[in-house]
Amino acid sequence: MYNEAIQALKQKKYKKAEELFIKALELFGLTGVGSSHVYFNSALARMKQGNESLACGDFRRARKIGYAEIDKTIKEICPK
Repeated sequence: MYNEAIQALKQKKYKKAEELFIKALELFGLTGVGSSHVYFNSALARMKQGNESLACGDFRRARKIGYAEIDKTIKEICPK
């Protein structure tokens, strides 16, 4: 599921990617080991669709779960 979502993202099929990332979260669990990367990539798909609010929520969830490298992205893109 996750790999399919990544492929959709690479192919610029952002809505499909978002849907697949949501399904991947159902498989990983909302706080599972791989979920921080799922949230990060879901945020990218949402940004590409112009939905910054949902994207920032996903970026923040990724950070909370442990994706520490995302701090700069959050500061640049998301309002406080």
